[in-house]
Amino acid sequence: MAKTLCIIINWNAAADTNLLVEQVWKTTNAHIALIDNGSTDQSKEQLMTACARLQAVNWQSQFECKSERLQLISSATNDGFAKAINKVIRCVLPNTYDFIWLLNNDALPEEKALVHLEDCLLQQTDLGFAGSVIMDYEQRNKIQCCAVRYHPFFAVSKLQFKNQQWDDAKDYINNDKHIFQHGASLLVRYSMLEQLGLLDERFFLYAEEHDWQVRAAKFGFGNALVVKSKVYHKGSMSTANAHHLFYYYYNTSAIKFAYKYHSFLLRTWNVIALLGITIIRTKGNMKALYWGVKGILLGYFKPNQYANL
Repeated sequence: MAKTLCIIINWNAAADTNLLVEQVWKTTNAHIALIDNGSTDQSKEQLMTACARLQAVNWQSQFECKSERLQLISSATNDGFAKAINKVIRCVLPNTYDFIWLLNNDALPEEKALVHLEDCLLQQTDLGFAGSVIMDYEQRNKIQCCAVRYHPFFAVSKLQFKNQQWDDAKDYINNDKHIFQHGASLLVRYSMLEQLGLLDERFFLYAEEHDWQVRAAKFGFGNALVVKSKVYHKGSMSTANAHHLFYYYYNTSAIKFAYKYHSFLLRTWNVIALLGITIIRTKGNMKALYWGVKGILLGYFKPNQYANL
């Protein structure tokens, strides 16, 4: 039986996180590292109350490889996705786990979602990542994402089969139509990380899983979409109450990714292209446009600067 550590990050969303933790606890054998990423509401108290019903837990400053199946890790600041994940992985002892399961706190996996991901990586040793089909949380037959295709000319990524009905699209979904797997539910081969290294912490939010999979491919590790593995995802909860920040973080990461992998001419064009896309997407919302432009400029002129506000 595979040994998997599920890492979940909470930020001001204890109700969603508690639902997810309970689901993972009931339907899998995975150990759970639950990180509160500097929440400013009552999340820590609410998480503690709910998790205490599953196992005796206390907040600690870092993850420890011990027998307890559920651990709560408290961060005083919001470190972003990559840095929070890395904090846990750095503390994992060799040979403790076969896989790391990255799972968004606003997602809810089906009962066998993890089993199907594990089976994929156990059977295909050349793969470093396995991703789930991401379905809409409210409209359970609507697809949010079946892997992701990257468009380097525009420096943006397109969610494959987005908004299509599962019953109509399922027979056409395969592994030939993607570049990388979405980070909402991503199983990672732990032994690969000795060569690959951790997530690039310059990506505060968005693009970090894409970068990881691009780097892994250079070591011969591929990725696969596991059609049998489904999770239901609310989506964009980190910026749901401040949508202008979506454009800031997305654009910053998009240009940082371009800076890291594209030529000078292409990444300079990416700035122009992404500016045009942002103008169209923001639809006259000047606050969103301002933050989108700010993200582009930060990504281009300060690609190594940490993007948190």
